[in-house]
Amino acid sequence: GVALTPEREIVRIGVQPSKVRPATYVQLADLLGIDTASLRERVSAAQPDWFVSVIDLRTPAYERLRAELLKVPGITIDTAQRALAPTAEWGRAILGTVAPATAETLGSAGPYALATDEVGDSGLQFAYQERLAGTPGITIELVEKARDDNVLNEVLSRRPTPGQPLPTSLHLGAQDAAERAVSEATETTSAVVVKASTGEILAAANAPGPTSYNTAFIGRYAPGSTFKAVSAAALLTNDLVTTGTTVQCPDTTVVGGKRFKNYDPGITSGQPTFAQAFAASCNTTLVGYADELTGDQLAATAEDFGFEAAWDLGLPAFSGSVPADADLVTRAADMIGQGKVESSPLMMAMVAAAIDSGVSRTPTLLPGLLPGSRLRELDPAIVEELQQMMRLVVTDGTGKAIDLPGVPVHAKTGTAEYLDGDRIRTNAWMIGYRGDIAFAVLIENGTSGSRDAAPIVSSLLANLPDDLYR
Repeated sequence: GVALTPEREIVRIGVQPSKVRPATYVQLADLLGIDTASLRERVSAAQPDWFVSVIDLRTPAYERLRAELLKVPGITIDTAQRALAPTAEWGRAILGTVAPATAETLGSAGPYALATDEVGDSGLQFAYQERLAGTPGITIELVEKARDDNVLNEVLSRRPTPGQPLPTSLHLGAQDAAERAVSEATETTSAVVVKASTGEILAAANAPGPTSYNTAFIGRYAPGSTFKAVSAAALLTNDLVTTGTTVQCPDTTVVGGKRFKNYDPGITSGQPTFAQAFAASCNTTLVGYADELTGDQLAATAEDFGFEAAWDLGLPAFSGSVPADADLVTRAADMIGQGKVESSPLMMAMVAAAIDSGVSRTPTLLPGLLPGSRLRELDPAIVEELQQMMRLVVTDGTGKAIDLPGVPVHAKTGTAEYLDGDRIRTNAWMIGYRGDIAFAVLIENGTSGSRDAAPIVSSLLANLPDDLYR
């Protein structure tokens, strides 16, 4: 495999306790944004001439701060090599970070870690600290002070054992493409890339960064109209529609006394087929079937796609929630990815992967340790119809902006409303697949999937290595 975190040069910023002054903490907090309370505790516990670590910086970051750092009382500078990703943002929420030990991280670092050590602080670095760190060597000797050659006996000697690498499913080129796609984000944004035929996670980028919060895995959001891929499958499976069924797509409709509307008026003309209404992302068409589709039927179809499955990725992750709602209004909202339906970006990428491959799976991040599993084979006829409708989204519907040359793109856009105080806001979504690559993109406070998610998807797909599509 390819090393995602090869050894790179870093600059270690530390302080010497005997030279620390009150101004030291103030200046370091201003320059580096560090937790000075933790630093004070470690300085107090250290010997006067020890090196107490403050932070490790990549060389370019250090050079920008060098002049100001050297003015800080008690500052000590050292250089070292550390296994690092290409940038501070690159895969950070998954790969994790290393930092001076805290009470929490030390408790999970194993019996050989000391309070003065740097240990895994987040992500895989935290979850697999003992495996990655190895064990230190130790030598205990009996000595006599009065003698020049004072070693009388070696009581104990144990050789150090190096840490073990941790193989992941992440692909260097795919993660590069995902990071580039979200690099200009100003709102919370996630992009996930999955190998559809295996469920292996090839990339997961979170922005703005650097951020250790893994929105891609643990974010809980209404998936909006991207969930219509599941609702459509439920309607097709239960023989309530065919792709060619003539349907209605009024600008607004009332279900159980609640008014539902489409994102824009006049999104279809005449009497569209169900496939055309899906491509136009017609909310009123879908909710119109809420009195014919039961909550149990919708929840069962969601389960077929992997919702609420047990996942073990080595990191926390959310496989979504689709309750079997008996209430008509809630069920109507559920069918368009609102109501009580929740998902993570990773779960919606797995929905797209299931439609692409015809098989639902649990995702895989650590193939050697925690391989994912095959859940169930989906009805081939239903899969083919979903594939056709998702292609129609791109050629004639809300996803036209990602109709790229080459391998055909299949997609579903989404806009999900949520209440922020007394104000209704929206998140933008897009899911889909191209070749053997499935993807999901989420943008908090985006206006629509077609407007805000599409440019990110276009960048992502355009920059993925060509061999991944096969």
